[in-house]
Amino acid sequence: MAENSSVLSYDQITCPICLGTLDDPVTIPCGHTYCYGCIKRFWDDKDQTGKYRCPECRASFDTRPALNKNTMFADVVEKLRETGLEPVPTEDEYAGAEDADCSICTGRKLKAVQSCLTCLASYCESHIHLHNKLRAGSKHKVVKANANLKESICSTHEKLLEVYCNTDSQFICFLCAMDKHKGHDTISVSESAEKQRLLGVAQMKSQEAIQRKQMEAQDLRKAIDSLKKSAQTSVEECERVFLELVHSAERRCAEVTKRIREREEAELRRASGILEELERDISERKERASEISKLSDMNDHIDFVLSFPTLCGPAESEHPTSTIITDICSSFPKLKKSVSDLQKQLEEFCKQEMDKLSEGETERDTRKPLVHKRLSSSKKASREAVDEPACEARQDEQHWRRQKSEERARAQQTPPAPWRRRRTSSEEVWRQDSGRALPEWRREAFERRGREASPEAQRSRAPNRHSWRQQPH
Repeated sequence: MAENSSVLSYDQITCPICLGTLDDPVTIPCGHTYCYGCIKRFWDDKDQTGKYRCPECRASFDTRPALNKNTMFADVVEKLRETGLEPVPTEDEYAGAEDADCSICTGRKLKAVQSCLTCLASYCESHIHLHNKLRAGSKHKVVKANANLKESICSTHEKLLEVYCNTDSQFICFLCAMDKHKGHDTISVSESAEKQRLLGVAQMKSQEAIQRKQMEAQDLRKAIDSLKKSAQTSVEECERVFLELVHSAERRCAEVTKRIREREEAELRRASGILEELERDISERKERASEISKLSDMNDHIDFVLSFPTLCGPAESEHPTSTIITDICSSFPKLKKSVSDLQKQLEEFCKQEMDKLSEGETERDTRKPLVHKRLSSSKKASREAVDEPACEARQDEQHWRRQKSEERARAQQTPPAPWRRRRTSSEEVWRQDSGRALPEWRREAFERRGREASPEAQRSRAPNRHSWRQQPH
């Protein structure tokens, strides 16, 4: 038993067709072993061609070989099963109600991990490795396990539904597309997958845009909260300042009222004193007038002469009562006017400050569009600034080459005198058409040619015909 286990492995007792453990193994003439039911069904499907091939090595047989049970191989397989060579799956590896089950497993099916769209079957972990090993040279399309794989197969042709018919709004196989749905508006599943991929990209971009907008909305909410807090702080500060201003105005009002009352009391005391003086003076004058009246009725000339100088003496200087009353009454209207002027100045100052605040809000409202406009204009100007010099340089170079070829053609016909050289047309074109100075290399070339063509340069290069006169005799 141990020797058999060491010689054979689980892969060697696997049927290449069903990828399961050999059941009633039979060996065909080429030496490969299969399940009796698997090879029988395989040859039954191929019976119409008249050729019988081995699914493994593709060996051909003219007549259908007899399927005799390989008893020795069957005993080995049975003993290997008894020794527990096959791994015992865990409970999680078995397929559940919503899982795709393995198409190869017998008895309780294991959970499929992948599905082959070419074989139209699903495989568990062990059977998918065998499938990939046996189908290594074939281009089978393997996808993630699909529990509804049967729904993806055409019931008529047993082919994969790879085409969607827009006319009939249903999935079909490629044979249906060439038969019943011929001429219909169809689209392949691969194109649909590409559109689905593009849809996924669009969805991803949409999600990114949503996240970006959500972040912008979150930032805006934070800005709104900050604005509310700032506005509340400003309101509280303004209320505090205006309250202090009111208290200050009340204090000033109390001080002014106090000073007015003090001034009133002082002036009243002064006026009372003057009034007492006036009343005393009036009383004295009445007594004097009474004595004068008595003196005028006096018959005694001696007493009259003695009393006359006293009663008829010079009168005392009078107090300027009118001026005093005017000073007292004129001081209060001036104070009232000063307070009124202060009120006007305060109202004007407040109005100016409110106008400044309104101008600041208007500037904030109009700043953003101006910024966008300046940004767009600056971007456009930058693009023009990048494109324009390159375009002008190409046009100038082409124009210069054309003018240069024309000048060479004219020079071959009528060469001008070197000392009568004028500015070439290419120079004029560079200066007039482009509106820009010549390039450094071109300017230096023109200057060098001008110096070589000047009369001084011609005389310096020509031999001196009068040199014999300068030689000493």
